[in-house]
Amino acid sequence: MKQKNFLDKFFENKTKKDILYIHIMTIFLIGFIIYYFIYPVSSSYQIRQKNNYSHNMEKLNKLKIQKNTFTVQIINLTKTIKKLSLKKISLHKQKLFFDDLVSLLDFAEFNKYKWANYVKNIVHDAKNEGLKLIDFKNELFNDNNNTFINKKMDITVNIKGEYKNLIYYIYKYENTKELLRVNELNINEKGDYMIKFSLYGYKK
Repeated sequence: MKQKNFLDKFFENKTKKDILYIHIMTIFLIGFIIYYFIYPVSSSYQIRQKNNYSHNMEKLNKLKIQKNTFTVQIINLTKTIKKLSLKKISLHKQKLFFDDLVSLLDFAEFNKYKWANYVKNIVHDAKNEGLKLIDFKNELFNDNNNTFINKKMDITVNIKGEYKNLIYYIYKYENTKELLRVNELNINEKGDYMIKFSLYGYKK
């Protein structure tokens, strides 16, 4: 024979109506416990989770805004660096230009000793190129109509020799930094050459 447990003994003398009331009271008690104890805890947890989610989303949005701001700043900084680089290149080109100009002005400045040395070199270089010097003369002029290039010297050289040597000789002076130019070249029937060099400069 099966032994009765506590619940069997408890419901043994109860009517169906009493059992129904007990079930109703049990359900009500369970609902009461859930509503007043479990639900608030669960609801509080849900609220905290929702608040945490909102807080994290807010932080994420702020980070996105900061990222966009930094991206714009980086783009602007890159543009500024590019502009400064171009400006640096431009300034470097200007510096080279003015360096060349200063160098040119240094060559162009009139100095009677330096210009006398040009005459000496012109005669000396003709001999070095295998040309025979027949005659030479030089004349110095003042150009009062020009405020900057106000000095000019014409150096006339009469020489003879092979044509190829003449070409080498002239070519050397066509590639100098000084304001020295070949202004005239004549060849006579005897094969003699007359070259007129003009040296330009200024006097302070």
